[in-house]
Amino acid sequence: MGTALAVAFPDTLTVQTLTETSGTGGMKIKSSTANTYTSVPCCVEYIQKFGWRKDQGEKNLSTQKYTVTMPTHLNGTRMTLNPATQRLVVAARGDEPAMTLRIDTISSDMGVVFVINASKEN
Repeated sequence: MGTALAVAFPDTLTVQTLTETSGTGGMKIKSSTANTYTSVPCCVEYIQKFGWRKDQGEKNLSTQKYTVTMPTHLNGTRMTLNPATQRLVVAARGDEPAMTLRIDTISSDMGVVFVINASKEN
């Protein structure tokens, strides 16, 4: 089964959760990240090879889109994903460096795999 999994999901990623604290003016301040799930097998494919990117109000806006397919369960436990607070960090492969993806949409295919549309952050 390990070989079939490696063929279906040739990449790995880490799901990071961003934590925020409230500033004195009531604004949210990014304080840290925690690795919620690590070594998650996945398949990352780009939807749009070239895009544009800009910074606006400390938010990185990107049109370089990717589809990430990954199992819904890791070590027998169903993963919970939250687009508002979590990012996907795809491990480096070949000549490509690691990349951070912001989750745009999540769907579940038959409860077996997540199909995620995401935007590149770095």
